Amino acid sequence: MNSINDPAADPGHLIAAIPSLLHSSPQEAFVLLLADAGLIQQHQVYPLDSAPHVLFARIANQIRTTPADTAYLIGIAAAMTGPAPTNTLAEMPGAYRALPRAIANVLAENGIAAGIWGTPALTDAAPWWTLTGTPRTGVLHSPSPLTPPPLPVLAALHDPRAEATHVFATDEEFTTHLDAALPAAQHASEDRLAAAIRRGTPDQHFTAELDTIRDYLTTLSSHDGPAENDPEFATEIARICVVLRCERVRSSLYEIVTDPRAWFGPHTRDNVDLVLWGLLVTGTRDQDRAHAATLLALALYIRFDDIAAAEVAIDIAVHADPHHQVAPAVHEAIRQRQHPADLRAAFTHIH
Repeated sequence: MNSINDPAADPGHLIAAIPSLLHSSPQEAFVLLLADAGLIQQHQVYPLDSAPHVLFARIANQIRTTPADTAYLIGIAAAMTGPAPTNTLAEMPGAYRALPRAIANVLAENGIAAGIWGTPALTDAAPWWTLTGTPRTGVLHSPSPLTPPPLPVLAALHDPRAEATHVFATDEEFTTHLDAALPAAQHASEDRLAAAIRRGTPDQHFTAELDTIRDYLTTLSSHDGPAENDPEFATEIARICVVLRCERVRSSLYEIVTDPRAWFGPHTRDNVDLVLWGLLVTGTRDQDRAHAATLLALALYIRFDDIAAAEVAIDIAVHADPHHQVAPAVHEAIRQRQHPADLRAAFTHIH
């Protein structure tokens, strides 16, 4: 059977996020979430007001007509029977008792991994149980977001969307300085890559390029670098910008940015990477701006649950480069209010 009991890191987080995702709190219903490549593509609520065979037909049709590799089915019923002490499964009430197993079979037939759970209510600390597979239980709860330090660039991110728009607006003077520095930075980057290829050490080259960003974050933390009006500042930022043009480096950063604490150097301030991504957003154009804005949006959404600022950042990314490899998918995930833990898992597993 091509089905797993728990595709989410913690079912309690996912189930608790349903009201935010749907902008409502369903009662006496099944909620079906269909995901592909870690992103929720379809969500539907099926009230328990139809005959079981009609409800089954509707859910099965949705599964068969929506491209997906993972499904989450949550049964919500106040009269749900919790598992007995003998390690049995919880059950939906009355006539709906057999539906979870029947739907699990449809998911298996379509090659879709499934997590199927039940809860009496979408309220804090309510219990959840597995309805198929291995018996498990827990409580509904939301993860505690990481607390950002009082960095100036973050000060406005907890204000309304208009404040975030102001913070991330293009700095024309800085952009002009960066434009002038980018050609030399690009040429130097190509020279480094060519030398690494000649030496037969391309892997070490990409590691060194990623380390360039980490080292600069340490410099940024110590405030020992050049001032923003110093020409050397544009030169340093231009080098970082060019490093981000490497797809291999970006792929690593998409995972790192979701929780960079283990990657940071020993003298790097927590969350200082947001300062760097913010600088790049305000000073770059087109695809370069999309790269930085996507990293910024991921960090804001996953690490701080700052939806307004993340929306502004990812809007900037898709407008800067509508054909960006990652930004449109992140834009959809944020628009659909995908749970931050699931978005983090997508980049951890995929990238």
